[in-house]
Amino acid sequence: MENQSNRAVSDYEEIDLRDVFDTLVRKKKIIIFCAAAGLAAALVANAVSPRVYRAQMKIGVGSFEESAGKVIPLADIAQLKDKIEQGVYGSSDNSSCALKVAATSGSNILAVTAECADSLASKNLLWQTAENIIVEHDKIIAARRQIIEDRVKNYQANAEEIKNSFQYSADRGCSTEKYLAANTLKNQIIELEFALSRLNGTAVILAPTVSETPVKPNSGLNVSLGLILGLFVGIFAALAKDWWSKSGRTPHR
Repeated sequence: MENQSNRAVSDYEEIDLRDVFDTLVRKKKIIIFCAAAGLAAALVANAVSPRVYRAQMKIGVGSFEESAGKVIPLADIAQLKDKIEQGVYGSSDNSSCALKVAATSGSNILAVTAECADSLASKNLLWQTAENIIVEHDKIIAARRQIIEDRVKNYQANAEEIKNSFQYSADRGCSTEKYLAANTLKNQIIELEFALSRLNGTAVILAPTVSETPVKPNSGLNVSLGLILGLFVGIFAALAKDWWSKSGRTPHR
């Protein structure tokens, strides 16, 4: 009895699937029309959508060294990222362009992307952004270099003054203190000169490169989506029309 029931269900499902397939074959014109409409819509969207070109570059943010060997970037990476994306370093003439920045955790390297309607504009925007950042950071480097150089000169003058005072001191203990103070100043001068050599400016480490073809719109993807969507709509419309026809022929009791 159970086998017969299962066979009946199987036959019913098979008949239903066959009916669905037959319906789709009979209503193939609807499906073809909807698929063609979806394809046409995708082609029109590709034709009217603005072309967008993408340019990319990488910037190495400069740094300086503090005491105890701690390396500090010239600018906070997160804040610099936000300023670039807000167009602080870009020109207002490129308002139609979009800037995006990716920062690797624990690194001073920023990957900057510009998307514009013109390939040359996207490339120029990146160069302008990089130049403005470098100019700003060079001022920071120059100011810090001046501070270090002034401190070196001051320590050198103090060390020279202590050295010259040795000959006027008859007190052995006082001479020892001055000798130690002079050595301390010399060590500080060495540290400052080392810190001076570790001043690194910001630089472009990967020059801007621009895509030869537009990245938007994605013609292939749009056509595929339009065709697939049209097919689904066509299948649904064919089944709905068949159901409506059968429903209209069913007598009401």
